[in-house]
Amino acid sequence: MEPHPALPYRGSSLLWPPFPANKPNSIHLLPSSCGFVDATSPILHLRRSSICAPPTKPSRLSYFSRRTARASPPPPPSPEEDPNTIAGIQATLSRIQDRLRIFFAVFFWMSLFFWGSAWDGRNGARKKKGPWYCGGVFNSEGVQESDRWHSPGQSKHPLPTVVTHGISSDAPAVVLIAVSLLVFVLALVCPPSPSLPLAKKGKMSNSRLPLFFCCLFFFLLPRHGLLKKVDAFTGTYGINYGRIADNLPPPESVVTLLKAARIKNVRIFDSDQSVIKAFKGSGIELTVAIPNEYLRDISVYEDRAMSWVKEKVQPFLPGTRIRGIAVGNEVLGADPELSQVLFGAIKNVYNALDRLQLSHEIEVSTPHSEAVFANSFPPSSCTFKEDVLVLMKPILDFFSQIGSPFYINAYPFLSYKNEPEHIDINYALFLSNAGIHDAKTDLHYDNMFDATIDAAYAALEAAGYGKMAVRVSETGWASAGDENEAGATLHNARTYNYNLRKRLFKKKGTPLRPKIMVQAYVFSLFNENLKPGPTSERHFGLFKADGSISYDIGLTGLKPSSASPSLLSLNAMVFWDVLLLFLFYIPLFGN
Repeated sequence: MEPHPALPYRGSSLLWPPFPANKPNSIHLLPSSCGFVDATSPILHLRRSSICAPPTKPSRLSYFSRRTARASPPPPPSPEEDPNTIAGIQATLSRIQDRLRIFFAVFFWMSLFFWGSAWDGRNGARKKKGPWYCGGVFNSEGVQESDRWHSPGQSKHPLPTVVTHGISSDAPAVVLIAVSLLVFVLALVCPPSPSLPLAKKGKMSNSRLPLFFCCLFFFLLPRHGLLKKVDAFTGTYGINYGRIADNLPPPESVVTLLKAARIKNVRIFDSDQSVIKAFKGSGIELTVAIPNEYLRDISVYEDRAMSWVKEKVQPFLPGTRIRGIAVGNEVLGADPELSQVLFGAIKNVYNALDRLQLSHEIEVSTPHSEAVFANSFPPSSCTFKEDVLVLMKPILDFFSQIGSPFYINAYPFLSYKNEPEHIDINYALFLSNAGIHDAKTDLHYDNMFDATIDAAYAALEAAGYGKMAVRVSETGWASAGDENEAGATLHNARTYNYNLRKRLFKKKGTPLRPKIMVQAYVFSLFNENLKPGPTSERHFGLFKADGSISYDIGLTGLKPSSASPSLLSLNAMVFWDVLLLFLFYIPLFGN
């Protein structure tokens, strides 16, 4: 009798594999010496009860019947024959293979990214063509003009600008490495999809695959300029480099001075080419400015804005790290005529940068004075003046789109000079004082600098721009002044600038925005002897014209100074005196 094809044999022994017990039209049978009998333990499932396949060797079948009658489980197969063990090994090998593929793929794309950055730096003299460059011509001055927006007979006007936000193409390598490692770790620990097989030839068929390609996508975005958000400030401390004087050191010496003082951010109030050239290769972030007298023409004529950028900015990139353009200075609230054209000038300058593919590298901004506020005390009640707000809103709308912060010139010195009888000098100088309490926000302020910044935040929030950052474009204290200029002394200037520097180096926020680090440019680098106005205007410098320090706040000058020691140097002297006392004098008394 031939065996039924549904009942497999191994050699001469019949194997009785278990079948599900919940199938309809089935019976549960056990082999015995007399044939098939019912049993309570489901050992064999047959579709048809009429099938009978007697074993060829009754002795073995008899032995098998005695074993199954006792309901004992069959002996486990050896590890070499266990299919589950083999499948587990295959799954483990598949996971290891997937992880190695992810690692080498991420490593490959990171290598391309950083080698591309190095290539851009080596070929700095070349104009950046970008991924969508379509060709260009050179004018008589050797400056390349892109022709991708026009055809013969058409004017050179760009297509509508699409503004996006994200990471700058100059993001630090450390951040990129950290992000890549984080994504790689997530790719490793991400559990595989249960619905997909683990082992499949030549494919990573688990849920780590979409995560991996998302990683590659975000790695490539900065390289192609799709993400455009500029950070024009490194750290928290910067300085204004004014040059309304006839006795200042040359720009090359100024760069040496700034590097010795470890100042990474500098603002100038024009776009002098000799100054910009001096900063080449220094690594200092530079912000140039368009003076107020140029705003009207740049606002009306787009080609003027383009010409200014091509002449004053583009030729010096990327050797000089120009990271910002300040369009005008303290225009709103001071000059009604220029206030009408300020927004047009800002927009045309940005569009010129965008056409030259520089808008993701250079920030466009405009600084404001405290004259734009209707009131600033207490800070939570601060609002913009009504006539200023009409002109301010289009600018704030545009800045919120391109990611530019709100710049404010904050001078506690001017507030104290105007109302010395109502303001505590210690409150203005970061010294110990009772401070003020803002009942609306239930916040306490112990210095006027933080209160001024939070007043700007309150005004922005009241105008509907609560997410916009505030950055201080000017702050300082005069070391000398006229008789009617209260507080303009060397001691007060040293105290304010020393405490301001210490406060900024803490890298903390304000009471209203504790998570947003305060960033400020100090005014000013030098005393400017030709500056008009009261005496105090010519005595804001941290350094004298010869490069020596005006007063010691921990900075290093180009030459030794006879200035009186600062709080920092006095603390150092006390420290060394105490150390010498413990090292030498106390052991002598002990003997």
